[in-house]
Amino acid sequence: MTDEATPPQPCRARGKKELPGPTAVILVHAQLRQLILAERLKPGEWLRQEDLASRLGVSRTPIREALRLLAEEGLVEMTPHRGARITPLSLEELEEIYAARLGLEGLVARYAATNMSNDVLDTLRHALPQLARLATSGDIESYLREDRQFIEACYAVSERPRLCRQIAALRERAERYLRLVFRTGGGLHWLDYSYRLFQACAAHDADAAEAAAQGALRWTLSRAAAIFDENLVSQSLSAKGEPS
Repeated sequence: MTDEATPPQPCRARGKKELPGPTAVILVHAQLRQLILAERLKPGEWLRQEDLASRLGVSRTPIREALRLLAEEGLVEMTPHRGARITPLSLEELEEIYAARLGLEGLVARYAATNMSNDVLDTLRHALPQLARLATSGDIESYLREDRQFIEACYAVSERPRLCRQIAALRERAERYLRLVFRTGGGLHWLDYSYRLFQACAAHDADAAEAAAQGALRWTLSRAAAIFDENLVSQSLSAKGEPS
């Protein structure tokens, strides 16, 4: 266990009238947000409003407002006299996201195991072979999408919709880091925790479900932290002119 929804369509086609302001801002915000989370706009990349407006087929006004909203979410940094850039990945942000996820997902996993139904168990059981195939396929988009659906189906049984919405939002924020870990072979480790969560829910074992959910999160946090350390060492050696 650890997505990607189809990005909304451009706000207007070339040569057609642009949608009213608020509607355009909402759609542009959703498009840019998805491009950032899917790393089609890379961490640290500087953004030119003119280029984004041309890419999405809108004027600069909804681009400017959408960037402001993304800055409030922490996905974009606004720098005076320089403009906007995608917020770089950071260990600090990752730790904050996962501190929140650990508490919320542990609790929801407990409720899910207690309330698990046979119908949902069948859904989860049928999803596991597909997750297993994707874990080693290198298809990160499909893996993250299927994994998200697996977790959402499981957690929905908890009957704690507010907590589930918070978890979904945190997972979105974590997706850039999930991609980083997946590229280093994280899929197989997440798959193991998915099986553990399934088995715990099948047994209605709340303690085991909490342990599986939190174990996956702790492993991901540990692996991502190690990747950050490796990158820092590599950058340091490169700066000194040594082989990395």
